[in-house]
Amino acid sequence: MPIPGRRSAVNIRTLPSAGAGKAVGVVSEGQLLKAEFLVIEDSLNPNAVVCRGVSRAVLVTDRSLVADDQVTLVNFPPNETIGAVHVLQLPAAAMACPRNLFVVHLVTPQVDSPEKDLQHVVSTLFDTSDLADPFAADGHDDIERHPRVLWALYFNANVYDEKVHFTGENIFSARGPDALLDVDVYVAQAKSIYSTMFPGEEFLARVPDPEDVILGDPGEEEERGQQQQLDQ
Repeated sequence: MPIPGRRSAVNIRTLPSAGAGKAVGVVSEGQLLKAEFLVIEDSLNPNAVVCRGVSRAVLVTDRSLVADDQVTLVNFPPNETIGAVHVLQLPAAAMACPRNLFVVHLVTPQVDSPEKDLQHVVSTLFDTSDLADPFAADGHDDIERHPRVLWALYFNANVYDEKVHFTGENIFSARGPDALLDVDVYVAQAKSIYSTMFPGEEFLARVPDPEDVILGDPGEEEERGQQQQLDQ
């Protein structure tokens, strides 16, 4: 069975299987990367079925939506035609952008094009008048003005039927980003895939307390402790 694939930024292509529906790895930029298991996104799975879509936008702005520069979440309620819109603002402190800039993600269930689905929120929260000329400065000293959009990207993404996870003996299909705010469904799916790969192994094992961490050879630590007791 070939590995479902497509040309992408890393040039991942299909690879013949080792037989009986089992893949042996992927080829990226001419290099064979062998793997015991493969986890792919649903968009690469030929058996995945699109069940709905989401409209998304990524904006770069010159100021915060709120008084401070913290991570900010704004939820717009649904109206007669558009579903709820989630707006997540990330500042430089979140390592998402340079200082004095902000990255804003907007997501809502798809009804039309992403521009139409998100236009009412973008026009309410942001100033897009200078989007074609991000270096324009006239009138931007007003403290009360909305954040100015310096760059914008709109796109649609498919959401696939979550029932399709397994595509071969050692190939697993995982869902991509959705309009959800939490990650519970992703953690549950990751746990299911992990349990199939490694039966009986603990998923996300608890991190030990710092005082329980022993660096180096445990035997050397024990000898050092005994020597300290003798020295006392």
